[in-house]
Amino acid sequence: MTEKTKAAETIIENAITGAGKRIFNYIATAIFIGWLVFGALGYFLSGTYEKDTTDGYKRSNLKLRTDYGTGCQYLESIGGTITPRLGYGGIHIGCNENNSGADL
Repeated sequence: MTEKTKAAETIIENAITGAGKRIFNYIATAIFIGWLVFGALGYFLSGTYEKDTTDGYKRSNLKLRTDYGTGCQYLESIGGTITPRLGYGGIHIGCNENNSGADL
């Protein structure tokens, strides 16, 4: 093998190696950007970014439930436990004047 042939082979090998690295970097960048886009879409489409009146500074993960017969409001935890939603004076929030439920 002559020196010219070795030099030509080295140039070709370096070009192939460099191209492979560039392709790998493009693919890795595309995967990362895709991951970010799908993560953002999932976050916004799921509605978890929205706050309701049960939230303070951070998301409380409580669901607000209303008894349509009495109008009384309840808070439901992730586990399904329900508790009355109380105001400052310990009064059940949202209840109609006749909250006995007798008219159901």
